[in-house]
Amino acid sequence: MPTEPAVSRPTVVIAGATGFVGRALAYALAPDHHVEGLSRGARAPDADVAEWRACDLFSLLDAERALAGADLVVNLVHSMMPCAWLTRGE
Repeated sequence: MPTEPAVSRPTVVIAGATGFVGRALAYALAPDHHVEGLSRGARAPDADVAEWRACDLFSLLDAERALAGADLVVNLVHSMMPCAWLTRGE
């Protein structure tokens, strides 16, 4: 009897995975997805986020590297300052 090939789970990268909404989204997606989170610094994997990637989102090269291999990207990054602009990028 032939066996069916294993179906891999889609990889979802969440920018802002350390925030309130990001943590809730990671929790909701974890059972059926491979969840990776972006963070400004290194973090250890946890129950909902299988891998953390350190990333400076103001750097195009850093962002491209951090998003490589993603099937889906969710951007939940917010400065928490109402008048902040993302104009610092390279």
